[in-house]
Amino acid sequence: MQDARRAAERSQDRRIVSIEEPRQVLVSARDAETWVRRLQEEQRRAGGDMKFAVVVVPGWLKSDAPKVYYDLKQALGPFAGRAGVASQMVLTSTLSQDAARMQIARNICQQILVKCGAWLWTFSPLPYMRRKVMVVGVDARSASVDNGQSVQVLCASTNCFFTSYFTTWRAKESVRRGLDFTSPPLELLLEALGHFMRMHGRPPDSLVLYRSGVSDSQEAALFESEVQELIDGALQRALLATEACATSGVDLSDWARTFEIAYILVRRNTRARFRTEDFQNVPSGTVVDEGVVAPRMPGSGHHDFFLVSQSCKQGTARPALYSVLYSSLSMSKEELVDLSYMLCGMYMTFTGRVSVPAPLRYATKLLSQICGMKDVPSRPAASASSLQHKLFFV
Repeated sequence: MQDARRAAERSQDRRIVSIEEPRQVLVSARDAETWVRRLQEEQRRAGGDMKFAVVVVPGWLKSDAPKVYYDLKQALGPFAGRAGVASQMVLTSTLSQDAARMQIARNICQQILVKCGAWLWTFSPLPYMRRKVMVVGVDARSASVDNGQSVQVLCASTNCFFTSYFTTWRAKESVRRGLDFTSPPLELLLEALGHFMRMHGRPPDSLVLYRSGVSDSQEAALFESEVQELIDGALQRALLATEACATSGVDLSDWARTFEIAYILVRRNTRARFRTEDFQNVPSGTVVDEGVVAPRMPGSGHHDFFLVSQSCKQGTARPALYSVLYSSLSMSKEELVDLSYMLCGMYMTFTGRVSVPAPLRYATKLLSQICGMKDVPSRPAASASSLQHKLFFV
């Protein structure tokens, strides 16, 4: 009886997705510029009726213009003052694979669903359910060596399942070239917290921020420019002073006193490799937090650990190094490790586990897309709010 009840509950949770017959547009061109121009013309012609675009790109176009993917994404996405639409790029060579046609179609449908706001799985039981937790990924790098412009991207979760995300970014002139960060992500955090408040009527109780790794020589500067602001409570003070707080009708004075935050630096390109005594790959979920981990200053509260999240059948899995530079969380070190490992399995376009937590992987994905564009947009278009809470870029 219980099994039948569970099956009935699962059937009620299913949602039917109706897809209308798409309008087909034939592009007969031998250059990337014409493709981009035709897509922009179709987008203007459709006005607000275009909801999604699937672009079938011929193989010769990719080989002749390697950056055509970024050009097409920029033409359709929420850049350069346009609201934009989510899009899916597919190569004709991919569609011509008869043996794997059903699997390819399934993968394309899943990516389209994710870009439209759906999520395909989650974990149970969820950790840390007694508080509202937001997990954040921040990545940044120089978009162009010539002009010294840097881009900073933030992806923040908006639900308790860590499956829905809000994304935003800023591009500005770098103060110093060669550094993979610009100013502290305080403005981006406030934008994400404002979106969270509009959804839930209050900010999260806890915030866990995963920052893309920088070199050892840059860590001290990163701590002074980004982490110190969080330690000094700049985020709480700034949010209390925002219009979103004033119009929410919620007294956030108690929240500011009990707000918990952690800042974790994640380095992916480590030289460390771990194997078992019989020279096999260590299993997914292996944590190394002593011996090869450099000791931190006693009493500082900082601690490091290696985490091997992905399974590797060929070669040796590359662990990620997590450096907890600041934490006021009430959760234990083991709970924080478990949360990080769980988030490595929440990247919606891959059924296994990726090397870093999903919010950071999403931020890196969007950063790569923005930095590949000819004209780097300084920030999301004002009319792009409908896409900012969807993973339109995966």
